[in-house]
Amino acid sequence: MVRTLFKDASVVDGTGVEPFMGEVLVEQGRITHVGAQGTALASCVEVVDVEGLCLSPGFIDVHSHGDNAPLCTEPDIIKVLQGVTTEVVGNCGASLAPRDECGYLDDLIRRTFKTSVSDRLTTGDLFAEFEKGRFVTNMVPLVGLGVVRALSCGMGDGAPTRDQLSEMVSLVVEACASGCFGASTGLVYAPGLYATERELSDILAAMPSGSIYATHVRDEGLRVFESVAEAIRIAWGSSLDLSCGAWGGLSGDRCRCWCAFLLLGVVVLPEVSRVVCRVPLPRGCFRVGWMGLCWSGRCGQGGELGECGLDEGCPAGVSGRA
Repeated sequence: MVRTLFKDASVVDGTGVEPFMGEVLVEQGRITHVGAQGTALASCVEVVDVEGLCLSPGFIDVHSHGDNAPLCTEPDIIKVLQGVTTEVVGNCGASLAPRDECGYLDDLIRRTFKTSVSDRLTTGDLFAEFEKGRFVTNMVPLVGLGVVRALSCGMGDGAPTRDQLSEMVSLVVEACASGCFGASTGLVYAPGLYATERELSDILAAMPSGSIYATHVRDEGLRVFESVAEAIRIAWGSSLDLSCGAWGGLSGDRCRCWCAFLLLGVVVLPEVSRVVCRVPLPRGCFRVGWMGLCWSGRCGQGGELGECGLDEGCPAGVSGRA
């Protein structure tokens, strides 16, 4: 058995306690011990002296567009160099699959992701291609409802027919069955901006309980309250986790920013499984909430990314799709 003991580390375990000098034992790629110096009971270990450097859980990028990373010819290491070990991809209604040979969709995907995957691709096909590639971080894929709508209805503003809506539902069900953790919308981009609340609610209702609904809200400026309220209505009463993001237009408006944040926290929490907010602060930084997709695997908690726990029995390092 491969055992590695990281000692003399300033351990930030993500539970909110102050950093402490300690050690972390990893066996067969999994964390089996986190504690004070000299408390690990293990023999035949490789010892790595961290010499006071900080040791923490890998960060989770809850809004990434690195969908094509496993398809790159060289390992895409930019995220792990920043401490990110898990990425939620397929955001803003845009994902690499599903797709067909339609020129507008093909051009959109190629320009967005700079990749050359097959012209006709189901979500399952895409993941099979991923497995042949180079995973550097864990991936939490979402299916983009903008891509789904373009595939079924084109890029126009018309309401979907019953058959088109049924096709969209089938594509999302297939995507979730293939491994997607949920779906995303970009309601400021065509064709997502033409989607109605009823349309989105009908599609999301077909997803498994506990799936993620991540939305780039319809308006991140003066109508942000209406946009947040729309996201709430779409997810209201569901068993989905609502991720409400991309409020860049509010970066200089502290009052509206935090009022919208409180609207989500106070109104939604009783009705929606969890809420994740990416709220721009006045200084231009982002406060990033987490989705429970963390090393500890604890779900149903809210708060800062720092609440992700460095717990015993949790995976160490990265390997592929989460």
